Amino acid sequence: MNSTKITILGIGNRLMMDDGVGIILVEELMKDNTFNQFDHVQYVVGESDIEFCLDIIDQSDFTIIIDAMNTGDILGKVTSIPFEDIAIHKLGISPHDQHLFLSISQASHLKGVVIGIEIEEIEFYYGLSTQLQSKLTCVKNEVVEAIELILLKY
Repeated sequence: MNSTKITILGIGNRLMMDDGVGIILVEELMKDNTFNQFDHVQYVVGESDIEFCLDIIDQSDFTIIIDAMNTGDILGKVTSIPFEDIAIHKLGISPHDQHLFLSISQASHLKGVVIGIEIEEIEFYYGLSTQLQSKLTCVKNEVVEAIELILLKY
């Protein structure tokens, strides 16, 4: 049994279209029991409750945050950014930059990675854009591969 506590944390707002992709992916991973062979992994849906998310991150040895990114890159592109590199990205990676990622970048004791998914739209609407929804299976597969590589280290 591994004693390293790893949290897979989905953040976003499912009422703001593609911003909910992190939540949707974590819920699918939970439903599919994707990483059930790892007894030291927990799933958490943090949505946009930043204080709750910071508390969960602080309680974990390593956190994998799954979130929307809006950098103008290719729709559905999956990018992994270690916590220590968040500041390099000039806090332009996510709608949650101003509080959550700024706090993470200033706390050197926090360990983890942000897995960002490049999105199409953030508008008031429940559900993903048609364009991102059509790529969700491929995106999920890439996210699973990225998480598997991380879990092999822990």
